[in-house]
Amino acid sequence: MSGLPGPLVSVDWLVERLDDSDLRVFDCSIDVVRTDGGADASFDATEAMDRWREAHVPGAPFADLVALSDNSDG
Repeated sequence: MSGLPGPLVSVDWLVERLDDSDLRVFDCSIDVVRTDGGADASFDATEAMDRWREAHVPGAPFADLVALSDNSDG
């Protein structure tokens, strides 16, 4: 596999290399649904996973950014 051009790549770059066994792509999308008041947010995991299955990068497993994030106040 040729080196990464940077931390972010173009769609064209990715499409050309999806079959490369040295490349690992993770889907780290997050789906936040605003409530009527707008201040509170809720998350519907089932709905988010359904959308992920329909639109994720082929072969990319889901990596939950919320679980991987430091949500402490400090």
